[in-house]
Amino acid sequence: VRVEAGYNLGKLLARSGRFDEAIAVWWDVVNPVLKNVPASFEPYAKRPYWFARTLLDLGELLEQQLKLEEAKRAYDLLLQKKLGYGESLAKQSLERLGVPAATL
Repeated sequence: VRVEAGYNLGKLLARSGRFDEAIAVWWDVVNPVLKNVPASFEPYAKRPYWFARTLLDLGELLEQQLKLEEAKRAYDLLLQKKLGYGESLAKQSLERLGVPAATL
């Protein structure tokens, strides 16, 4: 529930133009989860979906703010964790940001 709530709070902040706060909230959601992500999630779990969605939206917002290295980090984390959600979008975003497809 914490990941979904954090995603929604960040989305609300971003929609109201409070971009730096949204970015901070999303990193605060992501960082603790990164330390405790199991090798695989149980089937049909919602947590990996919200985690992936948070990383995708975080990457997009960072791109809009021209924080491109941070955006790459968010997309790369999504690929590393193999959550089963959003991986193709993260790859496309990394390629758009100049990361060669062969390294993905």
